[in-house]
Amino acid sequence: MEEQLQQLLAKAKGFNLKGLNHRINPFILREGECLQLLNLQTQPIGAKTTRPGYTTFLNNPDSKEVKTLISFDGETGVRSQLRFSGGKYYRHDTHSTSLTWGTGVSWGGQVSQMNTVGDQTGDKMDQANDWTAQSFQIPTSSDVGYVAVYLEKTGTPGDVTIEIRNDDSGKPGTTVVDTATIDEDDILEDPGNWVWAKFTSASLTASTTYWLTVRAPSADASNYYYWYCSSSDDAYGNGSRSITTDGGTNWTAESRDSKFIISLDGETGKVGHASLDRIMLFGDGVYPTKSFDGYTFEDVDLAPKGRYFAEFQRSIYIAGSYTSPNTVFASSSGEAKNWSTVAPNDSVSFDVPGRGVINGLFTSVDRLIITKTSGQMFKYDGYKLYEVTTDLAPTSPYSVDNTEDFWFWLNNLGVYVYNGNRPMINSNPVQDYFYNDSGDNLDSDVLTSAPGVCYRYKFMLPIGDVTDMYGNSTTDAILVYDYPVDEWSVWKFADYPVSFVRHKDSNDIEQLYFADDSGQCYLFGNGETSDNGKPIETIMETFLHFGTPEQVKQAEYFWAFTNPGCEAKIQIATTDSFSNEEKKWEDITQVTGGVNKARLSERAQGRFLFVKVTDSSKDKPYTYYGHVISAENLGDER
Repeated sequence: MEEQLQQLLAKAKGFNLKGLNHRINPFILREGECLQLLNLQTQPIGAKTTRPGYTTFLNNPDSKEVKTLISFDGETGVRSQLRFSGGKYYRHDTHSTSLTWGTGVSWGGQVSQMNTVGDQTGDKMDQANDWTAQSFQIPTSSDVGYVAVYLEKTGTPGDVTIEIRNDDSGKPGTTVVDTATIDEDDILEDPGNWVWAKFTSASLTASTTYWLTVRAPSADASNYYYWYCSSSDDAYGNGSRSITTDGGTNWTAESRDSKFIISLDGETGKVGHASLDRIMLFGDGVYPTKSFDGYTFEDVDLAPKGRYFAEFQRSIYIAGSYTSPNTVFASSSGEAKNWSTVAPNDSVSFDVPGRGVINGLFTSVDRLIITKTSGQMFKYDGYKLYEVTTDLAPTSPYSVDNTEDFWFWLNNLGVYVYNGNRPMINSNPVQDYFYNDSGDNLDSDVLTSAPGVCYRYKFMLPIGDVTDMYGNSTTDAILVYDYPVDEWSVWKFADYPVSFVRHKDSNDIEQLYFADDSGQCYLFGNGETSDNGKPIETIMETFLHFGTPEQVKQAEYFWAFTNPGCEAKIQIATTDSFSNEEKKWEDITQVTGGVNKARLSERAQGRFLFVKVTDSSKDKPYTYYGHVISAENLGDER
């Protein structure tokens, strides 16, 4: 009789609410695991509460996408934040009473066009009338900043003149848009080297053909240059190479493209940085590497141009040079700004073998970690380079961050965690956001440029628009991993983050700041309950079958336990499938107090029961502690 009564009456309790788990059979989900979890966090453990909101931070000086935010403690004791946007950097000191960024300083460019492959010497320029030219187009109208070309000299052929010219029916025209000069002393003999030139008044129009022309007015038969070109035809898709031997009167088309790099001013690329003894170095791979001590910005003599920086064993390491993409450079020991290789200085460099190019540096377990676009990883102990047995390096170097030396990053297969041995997959419960049998994958731009940050033991990773295995879609999703409780969830901000930074405020409390693509920066948390005045929408959906998925149940009573004043809405759906179309959501109660009881209607009948808790509030975050549901088993047939 007692056994029969237990079969007829059942109760399901949910007081240990957990994170998302889309990886396993839903019938074996652990108690409290969720099908949907939007904008909620675990606080306290086992309960769910609305995530913090945010508010604007300072002004928006240029309405340009913020590519990088940096926090720095300077030599003078001044704690500063830097933003890089629109081809400028801006500074704000933490103890300042100003509510605006400082005056922008022009610095930084974004590589737009390049051909860096091949090792052919090209055509000899051994007289003043021997010119070589390479055509190109840029995708958006902009000013050209720095241009690099790969040259080799013999003898003393004098300085090189490099021009940007118009196009005249498929050959260089006579209109010179801008001119720059490259010093002969900067150019090496065999095997040559990359050299940079700065243009100051080259305003170009999008999708229009222009020509880089290189000539040596003082060259002769014994003193001459080569402008290197690719080893195969059509290495660069938006232009071609031509030569002249009569000073530009007649041009001959060549099949292989010259080696060149063009960066645009007014746009900023991602900026890398590292600090040693309260001196920070930063760079974008295009503009000269700069130092900042909390007071003065300076160009660093002899420092390489790079995008990836790390401090390791009291040297600054730089990689990510466009011209030496597989070389790592190190400053002299204990001196961030000393890059001399002449004894007693000990600045060094070394090449990293393998496929692809370097796409990141960080330190872990007293090793310098070097990652490559091929997925390879290497460890450097200060003397020797070791390869890590993996091909799962970050696809986005900007997603890499750590908490307690556990490093997290984005890969095309998911989020990986690393602690000095081998990277291990960490995102199995939300694998369907990264790839699935339907062929859905993360956008390629997300895979290579998504920012990531660890803040108060949460790893946050913006991943764009995603759809899970149940058909639930989220635009501008932020994937969140709660490290102490090993739980995944999805957040969505009203303003999508494109860069993050942790920074200690004037009270020495670490805060999280982020920026969007409009140029506005924001302060996360700090007591805010809305997204800069917009409501925070929350969703939690769980699944119950009372241990008898084959049985039809009639749900009878529902108890919800929340904080007093909670105004969340609770719905249930009873179905025989997981299809969203089959779920007929029924409002059962508008929560008003700490304990809420509702009698369910006769429509609450089915094999599976889904519970959804939703809210959209600007000023009333809630805590959901759990629920109890009673149901009657009706047998295995309706």
